[in-house]
Amino acid sequence: FMNSQDQWFRGLNLQVAPDGGVLVCDWYDKLPCHQVQPHDQTTGFGTGRIYKFHYVKNGAPKPVKEIDLHAKSNADLVALQLHANDWWVRQARQVMQERAAAGKDMTDAKAGLLKILRQNEAETRQLRALWALHVIGSIDEALTLELLASKHEHVRSWALQCALEGRTVSASVAAKMVDLATSDASPVVRLYLASAAMRTPLDQRWAIVEELIKHEADKGDQNLPLMYWYAIEPLVAADKTRALKLAAASKIPVVREYIARRVATVK
Repeated sequence: FMNSQDQWFRGLNLQVAPDGGVLVCDWYDKLPCHQVQPHDQTTGFGTGRIYKFHYVKNGAPKPVKEIDLHAKSNADLVALQLHANDWWVRQARQVMQERAAAGKDMTDAKAGLLKILRQNEAETRQLRALWALHVIGSIDEALTLELLASKHEHVRSWALQCALEGRTVSASVAAKMVDLATSDASPVVRLYLASAAMRTPLDQRWAIVEELIKHEADKGDQNLPLMYWYAIEPLVAADKTRALKLAAASKIPVVREYIARRVATVK
């Protein structure tokens, strides 16, 4: 994004501003990560600064001086979910979440967000609607099943993420998770399935992991084999015999090895 000739420059973070500019935090220190102890505060410690960058075309950008999204209607906040600048999207979502938490009627917001979810073809916009529906508590079982059937892999994945935040899952959603573990071609979805399985009660978890470990293509992935194992580990102590059958059926060598090692330690 940028280069600095100052050797003390320590760029740490990028944030989008409401006017579309980009804010850059500069820790500005001669000794990164406090490599010398005790730290000499005369070398720059505490003298950081913030830079702001703009793409200037046809003159300087207009600053945003007053922002009061709390004065906006629910319909206005929903419309902001389509804003080109994600700062406005996040702030509008937060206001909707605060209103829902305060017991405000969010029926019109839910209707508007569902319209975006079902009519806007862009995956990113559907995700924005999904996240907003989640924070206002408007994703029920029927909508979860609808989202899990989406053509977009990240929508399916985030539907799993949201559905399992409470660490409980209905029989219908659990059955759909087994279907996805069996046949979903997306490794992204399988990653989210493995994560969701860790929040699933053990009696519902077996069928999910039994299908995940059949994906031989995942054996060389950096994350999937271990994620599968993390979901399986508590099952071993619960039923050693079934766990050994799981190991025998696994197409993931790491999973087979770890199940065997864990079985050996279970009394």
